Amino acid sequence: MTLVIEDGTGVTGANSYVTAEAVRAYADLRGAILPESDSELEALIVLACDWVDSFRSAFQSRKTDPEQDRQFPRWRVVTDGYIWPNDSIPSMVISAQSQAVVDSATGVSLTTTGEAQVKREKVDKIEVEYFEKTTGTLTSTGGSITAEKLLEPLFSATRIGFGISTERY
Repeated sequence: MTLVIEDGTGVTGANSYVTAEAVRAYADLRGAILPESDSELEALIVLACDWVDSFRSAFQSRKTDPEQDRQFPRWRVVTDGYIWPNDSIPSMVISAQSQAVVDSATGVSLTTTGEAQVKREKVDKIEVEYFEKTTGTLTSTGGSITAEKLLEPLFSATRIGFGISTERY
């Protein structure tokens, strides 16, 4: 597998916002262990990019080009009073994707809900046994709270509870 990095120009076939080297550096700074195999790591990176993009309806504004493969770059994304250039990937996207890779490498599923899965079910006298939750850090949409929290500044006002979202062009 080859990573194709979205750099803010709408790269055709992009499957990541971050390089494997950048993810390894992110993990090293946090004392996290990643797979040694480049192919295993790249598979986690692509999955984490898909997870980031799964928040598409929560993100501010719209993609700069409807034909681009990824959800970023986007028009007029504002964080902390700063308008990100339309040809850039906000640092929060890169950090969230990197954190999601670290999470998935340590056993946190990015594709399941935070609910415990049924291990065994008995019908007569109704008995249900659940698998233990992998971790308490899963959100209702899957993925870690940490990674999702890193994305929050990019969410529209309606996603984080203010109820009104406006855009000016």
